[in-house]
Amino acid sequence: MRRYFIILICLLVGVPCASAAQAEVVSDVRYKTYSVRGQNAQEIWRNIGRKGPHQRHRGLYAQALSEIRYGWSVTYKRRSDSCRVDTARIDVSVLITLPKWAGEERGDPRLRKAWQRYIAKVRRHEDRHKTIALETAKVVDREFKKAPQYRTCNALKFYLEKTTERILARERRRQDRFDETAPPIYLR
Repeated sequence: MRRYFIILICLLVGVPCASAAQAEVVSDVRYKTYSVRGQNAQEIWRNIGRKGPHQRHRGLYAQALSEIRYGWSVTYKRRSDSCRVDTARIDVSVLITLPKWAGEERGDPRLRKAWQRYIAKVRRHEDRHKTIALETAKVVDREFKKAPQYRTCNALKFYLEKTTERILARERRRQDRFDETAPPIYLR
């Protein structure tokens, strides 16, 4: 259940407005489903394997997927001898794709119960990816707020780019480590 990351960097030079750096995190979390069919656990499981979201970077299909996108915009306050962050907006978008059993209401009661346990575990797993992403956006926010002054805005932009690269690399490692250590989830 890997994710792929699209990093959008938009550094804008704007008009100064406040004396201290102000930043905000804006999140957009959405869920979507794909339909699976089957009369028993094996049929449903095979259907998930064929219809699940594609992990492009691995060439595999997954049970579920969290697609995470980050973006930010920054305005700078320039002085004759320095430049600092004036305002920043950090955006994080999470799209979670989950399976939906098309015949659940007509299924065997034991299979429905097993499905409900299964889908709850899958959702908790993907929600953990979401939580890691939202925590990461808050780290970026804090770093932007406390960014030091630089002699030029270009130097400050370079600092912010390197800082966010480091933070997002750490986030990717956290996400991968979570996937590697999380117990497998099966429909039983």
